[in-house]
Amino acid sequence: MHRSLRALADDRASRPIRWLLVGKVLVALWFAWLFWAQVSVYAVSSESRIEVERDAHSIDSPVAGKVILSNLVLDEWIEAGEIIVQLDTTQFELELAAKRGSLESLSAQIGPLREKIAAKANALDLMDNVLKTQVAEARARHRGGNALAQSALEEARRSAQLREQAVVSESAFSKTRAEGQATLASAQALKAAITRIEAEGRLRRNELAAELAELKRELQQIEGRRAQEEFAIESLRHEIDMRNIRASVSGKLGEVARVHVGSVVAAGDRMALVVPAGELRVVAYFAPDVALGRVRRGQTARIRLDAFPWMEFGTLSLSVASVGSEVSNGNVRVLLNIIGDVPPAIPRQHGLPGSVEVEVERVSPGELVLRAAGRVLGGRRTSVQTDANSP
Repeated sequence: MHRSLRALADDRASRPIRWLLVGKVLVALWFAWLFWAQVSVYAVSSESRIEVERDAHSIDSPVAGKVILSNLVLDEWIEAGEIIVQLDTTQFELELAAKRGSLESLSAQIGPLREKIAAKANALDLMDNVLKTQVAEARARHRGGNALAQSALEEARRSAQLREQAVVSESAFSKTRAEGQATLASAQALKAAITRIEAEGRLRRNELAAELAELKRELQQIEGRRAQEEFAIESLRHEIDMRNIRASVSGKLGEVARVHVGSVVAAGDRMALVVPAGELRVVAYFAPDVALGRVRRGQTARIRLDAFPWMEFGTLSLSVASVGSEVSNGNVRVLLNIIGDVPPAIPRQHGLPGSVEVEVERVSPGELVLRAAGRVLGGRRTSVQTDANSP
C-alpha cells in the first residue's frame, strides 16, 4: 500500500514535465512549419467567366421602326446574313415604286431623244456637204461667166478699134458693147450668188446647230434627272435593307431582345448578342494591385464556377495566356486557357461565371505573417504621419 501511494506521488510529480516536453515539441514543430513549410499564394479575380475565343457580336437596330417580323429565339443557331428582325418598310416600298416608274419614263425618253440628236447631227453633216457642193458649183459658174465677160469685153475693145477704123458700123459696135456689159453683169451676179449661198448655208447650219445643242441640253437634263432617280432608288433600297436586321456572324443567340410583331424599337437598341463557335477560354478581371507584376503568362490557375460548387463538381485547370498592361474600369484583363480534362458534370458553355485563382508564388506561412504585420504597421505609420501634419 505504501509503495502504491509512493508511485502515484512520483507520477503526479513527473506529469507536468511530460506536458512541458510535449508543448516544447509542438511549439518547435509549429515554428518549423511556420518558417520552412511552403504554401501557395493566390491572386483572386473580382470577376470572371468562360467565353469563346472570338468576341460575341452585338446586333443593334440601325434605325427606329415597327417590328413586322421577329426570328429571335434564345440559344438558336443562326447563319451570317440571316434576317433576325424586320422593320416596317411600307413607306419606302411605295416611294421606291414611284421612283422606279419615274426612272422608266425618263429612260423611255432618252432613246428617241438620242435618235433625234443623231438625225440632227447627220443633217448638219449633210448640210455642210450640200453647202460645199453648192458653193463649188456657184464658184465654177462664176469662173465661167467671168471668162465669158472678159472675152466679151475684149471683143468690145476690138470692135471699138474697128469702129474707129470704120471697119464696123456703129450699130454693130453698140451691139457688141451691150453683149459684153451683159456678160459682165451676169458674172457679177454669179459672184453675188456665191455670197448668198454661203450666207444662207451659214444661217441654216446655225439653225441646225442650235437645234442640235438644244436636244443635247434636253438629253443632259433627262440623264441628270435619271441619275438622281437612280441615286434615290439606291438610297431607298439602303433604307429598306437597314430595316432587315441581319446576323453579322454565324453563331448562337446568347441574348435576345423582348420584341414582338408590332413593337417599336429605337435606333441603337440591341436586338441580339451572337456567340460564334470557337474554342472556350476564361476571361478574368483582377484589381491592379493584385495582378500587375504578379500575374504572368504561363502561371497555373483554376476557376470555381458559381453554378457548380467546387466541392461537388470540382474546378477547371487553367493557364495564364496573356495579361493586360492597362487598367480599364478599375481592373486588369487576363486571358486564360483551359487545360486538362473538364469534369463531365460541368458543361462547356459560353458565359458561365466563376472565380479565378492564379497561383502567383509559394512562400512560408511566417513570411505571410510578416507581410501582414508590415501592412498593418505601414498603415498605422501613414495614419500617424497624417495626424502629425494636420493642424
